[in-house]
Amino acid sequence: MEMTPLTECDFAVTDYRDWPAGEDKTGELKREIVKRWNRAPRAIELLHQVLSYSLCDVSGEMEAVLGEIEAFLTDIEAEERDALRK
Repeated sequence: MEMTPLTECDFAVTDYRDWPAGEDKTGELKREIVKRWNRAPRAIELLHQVLSYSLCDVSGEMEAVLGEIEAFLTDIEAEERDALRK
């Protein structure tokens, strides 16, 4: 199943219980939801590659995919650090 990219206009936020910024910062909450949703396809693709390689026991190729996963997670960490600085 293909995931359609999400935009802030695609939904309304009605439950703020777990959102520390409160109701007055709905734009920020929507941006965070959109960012996480739009990352999911790449994360799923990488997980699928790892599972495929483990079943075939191709360690060299699996190591390359694990490197991609590490880079993907490093990018996410950098985005989060940048967001905290703002």
